[in-house]
Amino acid sequence: ENKSVKSKHKFKECNEEETLVKVFKLESGKIHYVPLLTCEDVVSDDLYNDWIYGEESDIIENESDLNFLFVPKEINKDALKDLDIKNVVEKENTYQKYYVLSENQGYRYRDMSWIWEGKIRKYYPDQVTDINKVTFTSITSPSTDYPYPSDKISVTYYTSNERPASCSSKSEFIVVGKSTYTAPRAIYGCYYVNPELPALLFQTCKSAGLKELPNYKVQYTCGDTAQDAKVAKDYKCNATCASDLKLSADRASCGKYVCPSAWTDWTKTKCTGGTDVCKTKQQTEYKWYKLVDGETEEYLPSAPYTGLTKKGEGKKTNWSQWSTTKVVATGSREVEQTKLLKLKVVPNNVEKYWTPLSNVPITEAGMIQAFKEKGYKVETLEDIYNHSGITYGLVLQYRNIKEKE
Repeated sequence: ENKSVKSKHKFKECNEEETLVKVFKLESGKIHYVPLLTCEDVVSDDLYNDWIYGEESDIIENESDLNFLFVPKEINKDALKDLDIKNVVEKENTYQKYYVLSENQGYRYRDMSWIWEGKIRKYYPDQVTDINKVTFTSITSPSTDYPYPSDKISVTYYTSNERPASCSSKSEFIVVGKSTYTAPRAIYGCYYVNPELPALLFQTCKSAGLKELPNYKVQYTCGDTAQDAKVAKDYKCNATCASDLKLSADRASCGKYVCPSAWTDWTKTKCTGGTDVCKTKQQTEYKWYKLVDGETEEYLPSAPYTGLTKKGEGKKTNWSQWSTTKVVATGSREVEQTKLLKLKVVPNNVEKYWTPLSNVPITEAGMIQAFKEKGYKVETLEDIYNHSGITYGLVLQYRNIKEKE
């Protein structure tokens, strides 16, 4: 008899309460039992062939004994450049293996809120009760039905009103850009004495019949010859601007003539352009409301103004978004804290992202010791599984029962 565990009655030969049978659950989900059973001592190695590395497909039911070895690995930080950065809330993190780039303390909160009743403010023009939804403002009340002003509100007004150059003696030219122009042409000319005339005459050096060159000089003109009107070297010939702009006195710039002391037509509509052509000013205005018996349209953690009382038992608001801004709990505010992580998720099955800590497969105890020597606080396989920065490769060994001679 080869003492194979092939039926339940073989197990009954041992103490059923104290005898343990070695059982393996394979990757496929299949259950594999140790092929030989002894009730007291370990089965002799002489009954088996030598251990060899293999796959699940190599296992023979009732013939193969199994063993697993391990290859400890840690994240290869230098190989993570091609992985995306993710923002993750630590308490909501579902990733198994990852490398943390940075972490910050995060906060979120929710408030106890109520409907508030009493003399409710309804704002012009839509009679809403939430002042944050009101956009209309004015210096004076728009209607006698809305006699009450809100707190002061600073409102920005804009204007781009322009005046022609003749608007006043104080008008000024505001540069908007450079003009486009043609540079003057250089004409090389020669002076010579005409015996019939007392004065020196100027002609181009290439004039016909001119054989001697007593003197010469460079002149500039917007034309083609020395007889055209001469201009300065830096003169702008044919200077032009866009149709809505004017040319400056030196013909080098384009811009607009404005009257700084006479800006008018202020509106709340933003104008475009730089500060030279778009002016702003601040004006104090108000949002206007009336008082009616009623209640707020929404649940609020506190009364929007005095004179209101809570209605009902209230309810909790939704949690706010996570933020690094510190929030303090109060009687009506609940606060949660956690770490906000920037991390890279590391695939467990891609070899380039992991560095082996052993050149050969080792036992479970050897693997745990290897991790401890690298500073990882682990004691069990579960500790390794739950650690974000380490993992292991699993290597199957098997040996079959020797054939009878």
